[in-house]
Amino acid sequence: MPAAFEARSEQLSGPVRRISVVGELDLDTAPGLERELQAARADGSTPVVLDLSGCGFIDSSGLALIVQSWRELESADGVSLALCCAGDQVERLLRVTGAYDAIPIYDSLGDALDALR
Repeated sequence: MPAAFEARSEQLSGPVRRISVVGELDLDTAPGLERELQAARADGSTPVVLDLSGCGFIDSSGLALIVQSWRELESADGVSLALCCAGDQVERLLRVTGAYDAIPIYDSLGDALDALR
């Protein structure tokens, strides 16, 4: 049985929207995250932090969704997307694919919030 997946969105002060990813981000679960990212894009001007502290695995479809969303948000009047709290496996994927050098990635939620405010 696949692990449970959840993408939760909450508005933080600043204003910044945090989307927390819990579980494995893959072909089957990516649509759940995509819905939250689309809602963030619809907001227009709110920076987004994608909190990966609960995500232990991302496949190519999940990575493609993150990169595509980052590009779309960055091109929408300077709205920002940053990642935070990536575990070792996820960080390794981001480094190997070059996403680590393109997308802002922070060790902690606090660091990401400081950068986006």
